[in-house]
Amino acid sequence: MGLGKLAAYIVVGLGLQFVASLAPFREQQHPREIRWDVIGILATLLFFVLYGLTIGGPVAAWVANIDFVSQWHDVVRNGPYWPLVAFNFVLADFINYWAHRLLHSRWFWHTHAWHHAPKHLWWMSGLRGSPVHVLLNILPYTAAYLMCPTTAGGIVGMGVVLLGIANQHWQHSNIRLPYSHQIEWLLVTPRFHFVHHSAAPKFTNSNYGFLTTIWDRMFGTFVDPDTVPLDEPIGLDYENSNTRLLIGLPPDANR
Repeated sequence: MGLGKLAAYIVVGLGLQFVASLAPFREQQHPREIRWDVIGILATLLFFVLYGLTIGGPVAAWVANIDFVSQWHDVVRNGPYWPLVAFNFVLADFINYWAHRLLHSRWFWHTHAWHHAPKHLWWMSGLRGSPVHVLLNILPYTAAYLMCPTTAGGIVGMGVVLLGIANQHWQHSNIRLPYSHQIEWLLVTPRFHFVHHSAAPKFTNSNYGFLTTIWDRMFGTFVDPDTVPLDEPIGLDYENSNTRLLIGLPPDANR
């Protein structure tokens, strides 16, 4: 992440934190875990860099240069620009929804649990992620671009990064939004994502959407936030050390 992206990350986060202080939608009982949130952010930045040096860079370039992939890209790039950009975003959001559901499967849950560990949601807690979590969160955007590239790939890529930063902060903020119920027919809101961070599996395994709520409604994983109490506990319903969570390991069976 360059200085510009880092500055955007901080500015957007502080802005949303200020708004949340003026108009919170729920009282949070637990204090912020600032030290572990900072550690989580630094670790995630490292995982982002490693992804860019491997899969996001050389591997993606190798795939793009395969003959049939390159020929497909030539066909796609001749299409109308803005519909391609819109389709790229929709495709990435669709793949991200299924990647998120995969992270909640019994095979991958412990690689995702670090993201669900905070008992206080705010903008700095949104980027907690183990290496596998980060991989499965970024890979959909690489896959979408390889399937549906645009002529201005760098600009679109920057747009995706900035949108992802803003949306991560937005989802994990505590902002009370007017007309939330109406907005949630299409877009993810903080209270929609709050349901997903419940400690109760029946709520945790729902509301997987990243940008839109469409896929949750379409595939039966939508839970209306109006049906979930505002004092619903969030976090994990079991104990594990932060170090093991960060790495993506289950609780130590010997403890």
